[in-house]
Amino acid sequence: MGGVDFLISYFTDLRFGKERRMVAGIILLCVVIFLALALLFMGKEADEIAADRETKSTQTPAASPPPESPEEVAHRLTKQNAVAAKEALRTGQIPLARELLDKVDPTTARLPVAWEATARLKLADSDITGAIDFLSKGISENPTAELFHVRGKAHSANGDKVSAMADAEKAAELSPSHALFTNERLLLLIENGRAAQVREEIDARVSTGNVQMNDLWILGLCALALAENDFDQAATLLAMAKRTMRKADFDELLENPAIARYQGNPKILPYYFTNAKE
Repeated sequence: MGGVDFLISYFTDLRFGKERRMVAGIILLCVVIFLALALLFMGKEADEIAADRETKSTQTPAASPPPESPEEVAHRLTKQNAVAAKEALRTGQIPLARELLDKVDPTTARLPVAWEATARLKLADSDITGAIDFLSKGISENPTAELFHVRGKAHSANGDKVSAMADAEKAAELSPSHALFTNERLLLLIENGRAAQVREEIDARVSTGNVQMNDLWILGLCALALAENDFDQAATLLAMAKRTMRKADFDELLENPAIARYQGNPKILPYYFTNAKE
């Protein structure tokens, strides 16, 4: 029997039925295994492609920000110089502040910090009228709490208690959570003979248990204690304020006469030195 005849008889002869089923099973098993391997390979390849894409996407550098325009550069430099000048004034470096502010044109930059720093320099130069006029122009363009606060200090230096109080009220209204402005308002109220109002306001806002711990009025309480010659209590409040308030704000508030007039007291004097130990 030739090979072809054998194959024909193998698939048609009933005697080979069992063998045919075995072969068919083996073939089917092979097909299933092949398909499983193919699916596994395709899935793995897809995962590798996805991982490669993710890697490439994470490695792709972020787009660079667009270059600054000349106006943006001027704005940034003006702000940097004005902030630096303000700090220089705070530490008594008036020549440095003047040098920095020579690079600033606040009427062009329209930045409140530039108006403020320039006005503070005028006050340092005892040009009180010039400072008030300059701040009034700044407020007409951008009425911020900082500008009202500094103009209030200028009015105080000029002996105008009514205008100083009005500006302090406005600064605290615009920024009610800023300790510099809220305490300055309370100190001016005390200076204007309204200590009872200050005590009533504090008592109405907080409980006895936490009143001394709130930065927003802690130096108002201190001034009340000083007015009553309770120097131990005042020193305790000053120690708390020095630990919790911004140094620049604390130092500036110590300049207010409601506190400054008592600096000769041995318990108060140490807080007028930057290296004082609490």
